[in-house]
This record gives sequence, C-alpha cells and structure tokens, in this order.
Amino acid sequence: MAKLGKEKVMERLLGLAGELSPENLTCDGELTDRAVNSKYRAIMVKWRKYEVMLGKAISESEVWDWYFEAKEKSEKSDAEEKARLEQTGKLLKTFLED
Repeated sequence: MAKLGKEKVMERLLGLAGELSPENLTCDGELTDRAVNSKYRAIMVKWRKYEVMLGKAISESEVWDWYFEAKEKSEKSDAEEKARLEQTGKLLKTFLED
C-alpha cells in the first residue's frame, strides 16, 4: 500500500466505517451470517493496514469524530469566505457608486 497522508487515511477509514454499518455489512439483511463474517474480516484487514499507516489503533468513533470536526471546519471556512465575498461586493459597489 502506498504511503498516504493522515487526511487520506482518515478518509479511507471513514469509507470503511460506512461499510461497517449494519445495513451495509449485511446488505440489508440479505447476507448469510457466514458472508457477513467474511465481509467484516475483510474490512478489518484493510482497517488494520490503515492503523499501521497512522502508527496507532483507531476506533470507529474516532473516525466519525474526525469527520464531523472536519465538516464543521469546512462549513465555518465556507461561511467566512462567503462573508468576505459579501463585504468585498459591498465595498466594490460603494466604490463604483462614488
């Protein structure tokens, strides 16, 4: 596996965390217990490889916490950018009116 940065590893762990949801893991209850166990083990093999890349064990809840923190930062950044653009627009309008 190629060396990935922390953000990319976390994004991939987030994808695996989604695969671990009961609906996805069981294909909405369509899989046999054996198939579910096999799918779970395959996901966890990938999970462990990403933990090695991070250099530490990481829980599903840590992955979800990372996701929600990153989402909050992104939304805050978007709101700040929107406010800056609105202020620039107001200044430009004032300048053009003078």
